[in-house]
Amino acid sequence: MKKLLLLIAVIAAIAILAYLGLYRKEETARVLAYELNLPELKGVSIYASEELDKKYTCDGENVNPAIYMPERGIYAVIVEDPDAPGGTWFHWGIVVWNADVIPEGLPKALQGDYYFQTYNDFYYHGYIVGQIKGVGYDGPCPPPGHGYHRYYFQVFKLKSKPPPVKDKDELINFIRKNAEAVYIFIAKYKR
Repeated sequence: MKKLLLLIAVIAAIAILAYLGLYRKEETARVLAYELNLPELKGVSIYASEELDKKYTCDGENVNPAIYMPERGIYAVIVEDPDAPGGTWFHWGIVVWNADVIPEGLPKALQGDYYFQTYNDFYYHGYIVGQIKGVGYDGPCPPPGHGYHRYYFQVFKLKSKPPPVKDKDELINFIRKNAEAVYIFIAKYKR
């Protein structure tokens, strides 16, 4: 009888661990960088702490943090929140060329001298309020009381410069075909 109970406990433990392992795999697969399985891009610095300062959120100035790349080149950055209630939320899509830095607080505009940005999910879901503009970077804004959300800042080194795109899906498709390496920084924020 003791052996049977022990066997049942071991099988239950294995089933639980397998379920948790599969769940974690499915959860991270909702983030583009994990789908692509690229080599690591070394030498990237994102001037933000693991717990994002309010300055970079809808509760503050809602500006992007500065991002430093290892050398001049063509890079794409996207920010995704896989913990959003309706599925992964797209906060930012930008491509820079002949650049090694994205300065803090870029204008919320589709195009600049050395970059273009896409619309984000605030635009696609019609949530344009206050400093949230739906283009460029719109920072974390999780539902109050929803706990911490994770924000995946993904910096991709690209083989070539895409034509200017406004749509996040066009940018993601270009990244899928042209990314050489990726750097991932995970920050968190709650309200």
